[in-house]
Amino acid sequence: CFDVFKSNASNYKLGALLGDGKFANVNECCLQSQPELVDALLAKRLRGELSSKTDWIMEAALLSRCADQPPIVQLLDVCAEADGSMVLVMERFGRDLGQLLNTTPTLFGPFQIRGVARQVVSALCWLHEDVGVLHADLKPANIIGEVFERSAPFPNMLRVKVSDLGSALPLAQADRQQCPEADIRE
Repeated sequence: CFDVFKSNASNYKLGALLGDGKFANVNECCLQSQPELVDALLAKRLRGELSSKTDWIMEAALLSRCADQPPIVQLLDVCAEADGSMVLVMERFGRDLGQLLNTTPTLFGPFQIRGVARQVVSALCWLHEDVGVLHADLKPANIIGEVFERSAPFPNMLRVKVSDLGSALPLAQADRQQCPEADIRE
């Protein structure tokens, strides 16, 4: 059974559960009028205490500041459910690096690893320098990759995006004890 949730502009249908995190569930979703496009969107649904609702509002605001930045997963819509829960509707982009490593380890030769590293560093630099935040939860599950084929002599490549900005901290407030990576500018 699919749940339906709404924003001011669109109605969405919730699909299969893809991930179950501490503060949210991630599901497939689609526009109610286009159920055949279930692979195009993700719904990140707040669960748990309403005290984390402020964090969700901040994540939605941060994601909206990242609009049109290719190395960041894009926020497409924000919805509030009847019970007060929030849903962030985002683009669906590939699989996380952990899954890709486990299923297709041949994608991770030195050439591909350098390409992934460049893209991740580019995203983090943009977040630090232009937005002024520290990701604070970077891990393979929060780096989403999609394979695209290249012609010889270059092997298949991964295009990656950074996701899950729910733990992001303003650089000015990042605790240097808990987040030593905040010293990146010094």
